[in-house]
Amino acid sequence: MKRKLAVILSALIITSAMFTGCECENRTATADEAAMTTVTTETKPQTSDTTVALDDTALDKEEQSAVQEAGLKVDSKGNVTDKNGNKVEAKDGKVEIKDENGETVEVSVDTIKTVNNNTASANKTSGSSNTSKKPSSSSSTTSKPNSSSSSSSGSSSKPSSSSNNPASSSSSTSNKTWHEAVYKTINHPAETKKVWVVDKEAYTYEEPVYEKHDRTICNECGADITDNLISHMKNHILNGENGSYRNEWVNIQVGTKTVEVPEEGHWETKVIKEAWTEKVLVKEAGYY
Repeated sequence: MKRKLAVILSALIITSAMFTGCECENRTATADEAAMTTVTTETKPQTSDTTVALDDTALDKEEQSAVQEAGLKVDSKGNVTDKNGNKVEAKDGKVEIKDENGETVEVSVDTIKTVNNNTASANKTSGSSNTSKKPSSSSSTTSKPNSSSSSSSGSSSKPSSSSNNPASSSSSTSNKTWHEAVYKTINHPAETKKVWVVDKEAYTYEEPVYEKHDRTICNECGADITDNLISHMKNHILNGENGSYRNEWVNIQVGTKTVEVPEEGHWETKVIKEAWTEKVLVKEAGYY
């Protein structure tokens, strides 16, 4: 009789264990277990808390993105610099930069300051979140009532590795490098031409005009006696001199003419435009 009771008790214990094993996976956690699991979930920092989003309602998304990509900053003197520390000229309180598509975006200095302040706040919040206390392995172990509930709690409280994580999202410029603008220099030679330089100005003068005429010439004194032949010869004879003459063709001036003398000079090479250097843009600055 005792042996039969022992066998019946053993069967009941085995059956109870089987039902208990089936229900353990589907049963609801007790109040103590739920409290322990909640402690583990609340004390573990979420990776999404380390990122502080910028105020999209206050800033234009395109301007905000362009400022962050170019790494623009405003120093204490109000100067704007890029990610390489180069100064960016501001005109009327605005600067022009290139976005990821190579298009020019005009951003005000006040917008750059706002983005800088928001970024600084985000970095500060991220640093304080990273230093928060993490739950120890021992407390996490004590909060687990059994292996099945621990597995369920761990999987439900673990944050997604990809959601709200800036590092996991691919940036449009992550595979691009900032390049400065490329220029080429073209040297233009001086422009010249040939010019006439006057050494002596032109001038005019009057020149006598002669004609050949048949004239009577005294043989004694060589005078032209064409119009006074008899009187001249008589004087020579009275003086005991030779009273002879001859006829010959001589040059007689009949007038004058104007002679023009041209100017004198030489050709020289004169520079009409000095040599100059031209700077031509070959490739614009930007990410590529």
